[in-house]
Amino acid sequence: MIYFFEDLGFDSDKSAMKLSFALTVYGGLVLVNTHFIICQRVITRLIFQRILFGMDLKN
Repeated sequence: MIYFFEDLGFDSDKSAMKLSFALTVYGGLVLVNTHFIICQRVITRLIFQRILFGMDLKN
C-alpha cells in the first residue's frame, strides 16, 4: 500500500508538471496571438492613414 501511494503521488506530480507546462505553452501562444493581432491592427491602421493622407495630399 505504501508503494502504491508513493506511485500515485509521483504520477500526480508528473501530471501536475505536464498540466502546468501545457498551461504555460497555451498562455504563451495566447500572448503571442494577441500581440500579433495588436500589431496587425496598428499596421493596417498606419497603412489606411497613409492611403487617406496620400489621397488628401493628391487632392
